[in-house]
Amino acid sequence: MTSIYDFTVKNWDWLFSISDLKWKPFIVANISDPTEYASSHNQIRWLNSLYNKYHSQWLEILWFNTFRDFLWSGFSWDLEFLNFGNVDWCPNIEFFRFPSISVNWDDADPFFKYLKDNSPEELVLWEEHLKLDKELKKSVSSYKNEKDILWHFTKFLINKNWKIVLRVSPLESPLIMEPEIQKILE
Repeated sequence: MTSIYDFTVKNWDWLFSISDLKWKPFIVANISDPTEYASSHNQIRWLNSLYNKYHSQWLEILWFNTFRDFLWSGFSWDLEFLNFGNVDWCPNIEFFRFPSISVNWDDADPFFKYLKDNSPEELVLWEEHLKLDKELKKSVSSYKNEKDILWHFTKFLINKNWKIVLRVSPLESPLIMEPEIQKILE
């Protein structure tokens, strides 16, 4: 059986091996549009907050540009994405950033296929979010089945033992992962 650490993903000029994160907990997030909406700003601030708080305990964050899957919104080229990270509303983003990939289409990256196929059910906490979630699923062209990634900011939390322990809806704050992060780091 394939493990999460069997994958490599293309970084800017080299291949990044997920096995380099062995024994470290990490969050994988697909993000493509950090500039358009205030809620996007919050998602990035919250991820950055988790990173700053827990990185000294080995938490890593992998941020993937996925603009092609979601109506071509967001970063239109990878250089813009790579250089993003020192803006007034969220300075000093230091977590890993990766160039554009597909997460849902036929050419979906194998790493994201693995994440989708092996993750628990997506966590959606608020009733209003459940309603919006259902509406989005009807309108997003790249969303084909329940395992697909609905929109920007789907988050996966992987523990030190290679298990995907949470999949968090794009509608929810990454901060809801904090209790699980703390358990993993104990």
